[in-house]
Amino acid sequence: MGIELSQEQERIVNSEDKNILIRAGAGSGKTLTLTRRIIHLADNLDHGEKILSITFSNRAADELKKRLFNSLGEEKTLNNVFIGTIHQFCLELVKSRGNLIGLPQNLHIFKFEDRIKILNDAINNLPQFKDKFLKFSKNNYNNKLKNCLNKIEHFKKEYNFERKNVDNDFCLLFEEYNRLLIEQNALDYDDIIIYAYKILTERKRVLRLYRTIYKYICVDEAQDLNNLQYEFINLLSGGKINITMVGDPNQSIYGFNKSSSSLMEDNFILDYDPEIFELNENYRSSKEIINAARKIEKSFEINGNCKFDGEFKITGFKDEEDEARAICKKIDYFLKNGHKDIDHEIKNEDILVIGRNRYVFNSLEQVFKSKKYDYTLKTSNNSNYHLESDFINAFNLGMKILSNPMDKIHLNQLQELSGIKLFNNSSNNKIFDIELSNDNLNPPWDNYCSYLYDAWKIITSNQEQIDFDKVLKILNSFIENNESLMSDEKIEENLNLDLILEDINTLTNNWKVFLKKSRKNNRSLDNFLRAISMGDTKNNVDKGIVLSTVHMAKGLEFDIVFIIGVNEGTFPDYRAKTKSELNEEKHNFFVSITRAKRICYVSYLKYKHLPWGKIRLEKSQFIDSLNS
Repeated sequence: MGIELSQEQERIVNSEDKNILIRAGAGSGKTLTLTRRIIHLADNLDHGEKILSITFSNRAADELKKRLFNSLGEEKTLNNVFIGTIHQFCLELVKSRGNLIGLPQNLHIFKFEDRIKILNDAINNLPQFKDKFLKFSKNNYNNKLKNCLNKIEHFKKEYNFERKNVDNDFCLLFEEYNRLLIEQNALDYDDIIIYAYKILTERKRVLRLYRTIYKYICVDEAQDLNNLQYEFINLLSGGKINITMVGDPNQSIYGFNKSSSSLMEDNFILDYDPEIFELNENYRSSKEIINAARKIEKSFEINGNCKFDGEFKITGFKDEEDEARAICKKIDYFLKNGHKDIDHEIKNEDILVIGRNRYVFNSLEQVFKSKKYDYTLKTSNNSNYHLESDFINAFNLGMKILSNPMDKIHLNQLQELSGIKLFNNSSNNKIFDIELSNDNLNPPWDNYCSYLYDAWKIITSNQEQIDFDKVLKILNSFIENNESLMSDEKIEENLNLDLILEDINTLTNNWKVFLKKSRKNNRSLDNFLRAISMGDTKNNVDKGIVLSTVHMAKGLEFDIVFIIGVNEGTFPDYRAKTKSELNEEKHNFFVSITRAKRICYVSYLKYKHLPWGKIRLEKSQFIDSLNS
């Protein structure tokens, strides 16, 4: 079966009929161990039983699927194991059983910007909130809206269904916000788990059925659970399904998402009395990397098995431009000359640059572009679906309206953007017409409109099995038919053909991934749009050098890692004030270091150039820890 396991890994794999907790340090082979355990458990399933394997990212799910496909075969894996995020599992439950608690069919997931509009409507419907918010300036109003929505999100994540220590006015706003979402056949992200929880709580027959189907639950990255997620798993298991939890408290970095390693370390141990295993041998990182990681996390008690010494260096640079040029010089050297501790030719794909936030990459990106480096920027889970052109934005809004006739938010956005009106022409809420009067459509929409109509018409002809390839051909024909106009500067400004082409490529890539991951009879418009909303259509194959924020780098590993901008106020973040917040920042830095297999370079800046002048920066407290 390939790689030989350690004695402790073998014990974990073969442990049966008991709950287990695996504390797995960075680089300790936890994915391999979990894969082998699932393979072993699959051999103990009776007919119709399954394993529920919960991960915390689509990338992790894809990696686990790939390994299981290679070992068990694709058919046996799909028949015996559900692999995905907890939101993906709960969405399947809500889609199939939501009607039992009065939910409408074909619920859609609204993004943050859409939910802000819903919240704004909820505030206007409640006099006590409307009067309060009218006092604010426009900027303060928008900030208060975002803060209020964040409060609602945290309220849900904390599993505060009993409304403890919450004022009555907020509860009224919370209820009105949820009512308006459901009125538009919409959910926010956490509602997926909340409604799944309600189904299992209120429909005991469904709960008994799921407990019959799922014999084992395996939870990866368990240190990232929040209260809502833990309570759902707890309800589903009910002490009747064996649970395996795998995690590392030192890699708990999602406190902003109300995650806490205490749920794994305290609640799970108290509730399930699991057998506890420790994986404390590092198979990934060189000796220098492990030594540096130990200085950041004193509890990192792990033995290194890597034969390479590796490199770990700290450098201070004058400013961001100086830092960027030095990194590129080092990259050029590695690509040309290799490294004694890397036993293969070094390529762009072997290199990762980590920053605490998106903005530290600005200077580096400029240099990368000037040197024509291939690179991927990873800053958010939804970065694969950011549309730039009005033409494709209008098409995308139309798709959402066709899929969800109750969707007033996107209907209004489409009309405001283009003047195009979609309206119902059928009692079945599925067929729409488009207003084509040129009197109401100003340039460039009089040019856009017929193409959009033809594309939408293909979608409405069969929403249950959409022929999206035909849709893409129509959108591409718009580019082909208008390329001759590009010489006219005024028309070029209106058409933005380059942006439109880039957005069509984005749609194409999303469709290709959806085809790959979905079964033929599940390729409806509803499922396609939900897959996009869930991040399921994100292409997890990164091209070239990877520039990544810490949170997006979780679970990745590279031969060479640069950690840039390690200054006070940046890393740790300036908003980290309390002991727990600073501790989470320390976890972030630990995660950054342990992404490296062989070489890690940490850099800080002495000055930063701002529009009003140059300011002096302090190196991070983490640099002091490394130098101690």
